[in-house]
Amino acid sequence: MGESSRDPFEEWIREIMRFIREVQKDMERQLEELMSLDDLEELEDRLPVFRTPSGMEFRAPFVYGYYMTIGPDGKPIIRRFGNVPTREEVRESEIEEIETRREEEATREPVLDVMDFGDEIVVVAEIPGVSKEDIDVSATERRLTIRAKPYSAKVDLPAEVKPEGAKATYSNGILEVRLPKREGKRTKVREKKVKVE
Repeated sequence: MGESSRDPFEEWIREIMRFIREVQKDMERQLEELMSLDDLEELEDRLPVFRTPSGMEFRAPFVYGYYMTIGPDGKPIIRRFGNVPTREEVRESEIEEIETRREEEATREPVLDVMDFGDEIVVVAEIPGVSKEDIDVSATERRLTIRAKPYSAKVDLPAEVKPEGAKATYSNGILEVRLPKREGKRTKVREKKVKVE
């Protein structure tokens, strides 16, 4: 078979695989370089600096990304995770955001999945490395709040729930919160704490 009979799709896949191998080699090189550092101050100097429009700055390891799930209606849901504030968050509360990050450790938004199972809403959050006693979960009819240093998230729920009936379990870095849906008349409930089992 000659050059002209090559499958263009196969060539495209080969090109992608070459690119992935190059990226992997580069990441391995950078990781080896970081692991060889003896001085933690030198490592800290390599962390990126976040500067706000007013000139305030802080240094922290940044985690940022997007992930996608498919909702119960079959439509894709794209969510952001990480500890890097958006431009809108910086504009709205620039000073508060920076001062909070200086006083506490930088917070990360955990990877979350919100699922509607008809009679209940289930929220699954990845929060590895924290102890069960340090997890603070609370809920209202339309929002779930999760706090566990260094993680923090406020989740808007797709349906009204009964916060008083919520149950939470934590195992192997995975927090699962089950919230029964509200049926019938709505009664205003203040934010309720959810005990983590």
